[in-house]
Amino acid sequence: MPNDKPMQFIKVTCIPDSAMFRAFMVPGGFEVELTQTGNVWVAIHKETGVSGFDYDKQKALENCLIDFACCYHQIAEESDEKLTEDARKLKQKLLAVELNILDLPTFVDRLAHEQIDLEPEITRMVDENFWDLL
Repeated sequence: MPNDKPMQFIKVTCIPDSAMFRAFMVPGGFEVELTQTGNVWVAIHKETGVSGFDYDKQKALENCLIDFACCYHQIAEESDEKLTEDARKLKQKLLAVELNILDLPTFVDRLAHEQIDLEPEITRMVDENFWDLL
């Protein structure tokens, strides 16, 4: 197609999960492939197959990250007995992503009750490239 754009790769280190009031910190980076076909941008995390799409590149990336967070909550944290065979395979892929879960209420509570140096924590949590895309 003449409007196709070459692939782009974006690596993020923080995936917000606002539905669960937490964030996934991905120290090694969560690499998302972005491609455009016609007017539609597609963002896909190849290792898990989780994807998102939109007419806007940033929204496609955001949708992919939201879908990852949703899949993690609905599938990776569910007992195997309640999952189909396909869901169990996806669960294995989701759990293979090296990540740390930052519980946001706990973090906010720490801020309210303790004296902590915020700079290293914020630097660790925020990937400037990710936030520039939004």
